[in-house]
Formats: sequence, structure tokens, C-alpha cells
Amino acid sequence: SGQPENKADWYFEAFQKGIRDFYFCCAWQGVYSTNETRKGRIIAAAPSTLLKTFAIYTLPNSDVKSVYDLGKNRYAVAVNKFADAHYVTLKNMRQFLPDSEIQLAHLGGVEQCFRALLDGKVKAATLAGPYADFAYHVGMRRVLGLSRDEPTFIVMDETFDKETISAAVTAAETGHL
Repeated sequence: SGQPENKADWYFEAFQKGIRDFYFCCAWQGVYSTNETRKGRIIAAAPSTLLKTFAIYTLPNSDVKSVYDLGKNRYAVAVNKFADAHYVTLKNMRQFLPDSEIQLAHLGGVEQCFRALLDGKVKAATLAGPYADFAYHVGMRRVLGLSRDEPTFIVMDETFDKETISAAVTAAETGHL
């Protein structure tokens, strides 16, 4: 359950099975997925209006009090590889730490990262959505709030004709997609 570790394969399979005609994703995921699977066409980039509660969390009794503790101790932050969490975590941590002090652990989707944090397999995890909300409400420590201002991409099955793709772009531009 939860998000898959490899969203590129997930999106590819949805196109192959006809489950989806298009999907919304972060810019990084759009480029990675279309390049990795050779399936789908990026048809639009929209300003991100998606509000996510991304943050790096630790357990309440952790010795990690700030992002600097993560770097100093070379503690890995659990993230979903090639997804928003990976790139947003990296970008935001670079505001405080040199690359040599940033460690990421690719453990699967947000659910797997959350479980790894609870089980003590990692000292910190990037959490979003209901996992971040739950972490906050049960007293986990929010070490660093994360933000994303990159566009949201719309990726469409490339087998559609130009008229259909054009109609989809128009719908996206007018807020009807």
C-alpha cells in the first residue's frame, strides 16, 4: 500500500493498462519518468499550487535537534527516490549543509520511510501529507520544513493525436483539466 518506490514504472504501467490518460507530477518526476520509460509526453508546466506539508521529522527522543545535527553526524534522511521527497529534501538541505554532509536513504514510498523512522532504522525521514500530519500530532520533532516552488508537470500518454493533446493543453491553461 502507499506510494510505490519507483513511480516511473507505476506511471508507465498505468499508461500501458489504460488506467490513466495523463498524470500530474513534480517537474523532476516528469522528466525522470518520461526519460526512463520512454512513455508519456510532458504537455504543460503549471505553477505549483499544490500545498504539501513536506518536512523532515525525527522521533521525539532523538539526538537530532536541527538539520545541522543530521549533517554533523552524517545521518541519512529516508526519502522516496526520484520523487518530490528526494529532490525537495536535497534542495532544502543544501541551503544549510554542503553536499558532503547530506545523506539520503532510498527506502521506498512515504509509508516505508515513516515505518523506517518508527522502527529506528533511520534517524530522520522526509514525510508529507497524512504522514507528516500524524508525525506532528503524535509529537515527532519537525527538524526542517521543506518547500517546493518548481512547476507541476502534466504528462500525457504520447499515443494521443495532436488535436487531443492540444485540447488538453488548452484545458490545463484555462483550469479545466
